[in-house]
Amino acid sequence: MIRLSNSLVQRRALYSRLLATLPEVVMLDISAPFAGPTLPLGRYYPIIVETDAERTELDAFLEIEREAVVIPALLDRRPSSLTTTQITLAQYAQPAADWPFLLLCHWPRPYTELVAAPADMFAREHYTIKVLGTAAELHDRSRLLLDTLRSEQEIQVNIVPATGPAIRGNA
Repeated sequence: MIRLSNSLVQRRALYSRLLATLPEVVMLDISAPFAGPTLPLGRYYPIIVETDAERTELDAFLEIEREAVVIPALLDRRPSSLTTTQITLAQYAQPAADWPFLLLCHWPRPYTELVAAPADMFAREHYTIKVLGTAAELHDRSRLLLDTLRSEQEIQVNIVPATGPAIRGNA
């Protein structure tokens, strides 16, 4: 019998919620035998957690003894309980120097409904997440996303930086 916490997962970190209306992220650093190019930066598995009860559930899931290693996707397709009326770009800093940065985008329902197969694109029906190695990559990816959103129609965007107050603006 094996536990994911000591087989699949080398270590884990908590990225605390930046606002009450945003989730926290539990980042799993996947052990070398299970890591590979399909994972962000070859070894990370982010899990979006919206409540304390979900974090407790995730912790228990990682500790269950089982016959084989399974993907820790228990929350990936669960509907989100957090809603937003505007696009929110949340920049999560490293919880420690050797962890990546995160860009989490919380998309309002009108935007997710524009996608043909939303289950394949959005975690928890409303999120996209990008795992990035440096602060410069986080800044560049945020800027690229804002540039992509620019159109002839005004779009309200809420940017939540890793430190400091949220920034509101138009794209």
